[in-house]
Amino acid sequence: RRSREALKAYGYYEPTIDVSLKTGDDAQAVERAVVTIDPGPRVMIETLDIQLTGDASDDRYFLDAIDAMPLEEGEPLLHAPYEDLRSQLSTLAAERGYFDAAFPRHRIEVRPWQQSARIYLTLDSGERYRFGRVSYSGSQIDVAKLRNMLPFDAGDPYLAGQLAEYNQRLGQTGWFRGISVRPRIESGASLAQAQLNWWQAVDRRPLDAAPAGPSGQAQPVLLSASALDATRNVATPGPPRVPVDVSLIPADRHQFEVGIGYATDVGPRTQFSWDQPWLNADGDSLYHELYL
Repeated sequence: RRSREALKAYGYYEPTIDVSLKTGDDAQAVERAVVTIDPGPRVMIETLDIQLTGDASDDRYFLDAIDAMPLEEGEPLLHAPYEDLRSQLSTLAAERGYFDAAFPRHRIEVRPWQQSARIYLTLDSGERYRFGRVSYSGSQIDVAKLRNMLPFDAGDPYLAGQLAEYNQRLGQTGWFRGISVRPRIESGASLAQAQLNWWQAVDRRPLDAAPAGPSGQAQPVLLSASALDATRNVATPGPPRVPVDVSLIPADRHQFEVGIGYATDVGPRTQFSWDQPWLNADGDSLYHELYL
C-alpha cells in the first residue's frame, strides 16, 4: 500500500507490484523479500488552471511564484510542486497582508484509465490590508521618538518584514529588555467589516453584566473597543487596516559590570563599567568605564 501511495506522488496510478519471499537453505526462515514494481503508464497533465483574484492578481510576488511552478500541460503529474505552490501562496498572503485570502477552488482530478489529470487552483486574496494605528504600552521613552523609528507609515501596504525590522531597530537602542511588535490581525479583520456598519459593534451585554460604576451600580457600555476602532477607520476610507501593538519593558536604568584579569606587562587588572542605557524620556544614555 505504501508503495502505491508513493508512486501516486509521481503520477503512477496503476502500478503492478509483485512481492516474493526468499528463504534460506533450511527452507523455513525467510531471508529477504523481493518487491518487483512495474509502474505502468504515467499520468500526464491535461489541464493546468491556476488563477489569482483580488488585489494579489497584480502583486508580482504572487505572479512570480506561479510562473516558477515547474508543472505544465502535457508533462507528467507531480504532486509536490502543486502542494508547494499552494503553501507558498498561503505564506505570501500572510506576509503581505492578504488576511482574507482563501482557496475557493483547489483540487486535482485524476483519470487513471485515460492517463490524464486536471489541476485547478484559485486563490482569492481579497483586499490587501494596510498598516493602521501603532499603539505603545510600557515605554519610558517619548512615543514621538519611537514613532520616528518606524519603517512604515499608517496607510502603507502591510509587510510582516517591516514589523521585524522595527523590532530590530528598537532592540538596537538598548532602551528595552523586552520588545513585542504584533499586528492585531483579528481586530483588523473585524474592522474591514465594521467600516460598512460600525454601529453593529455596540456592546450588547445585559445590564447586569456591565462593569460597575463608582456607586456600585452596573453602568451600560455603549461601544466596545472594536467599535471605537471601527469608527476611526470610517474616517479613513479605502482598504482595511491592521493596528499594531507595541509592548515594551524598560531596560534596567543602571547596569554594572566588574571584570578581573591579569596581564604579564602590568600584572593584575580590574575593570569596572557602569552603563546607563537611558537617562530620560529622550533616550539619552551614559557609559562609564574605569580600569585599575
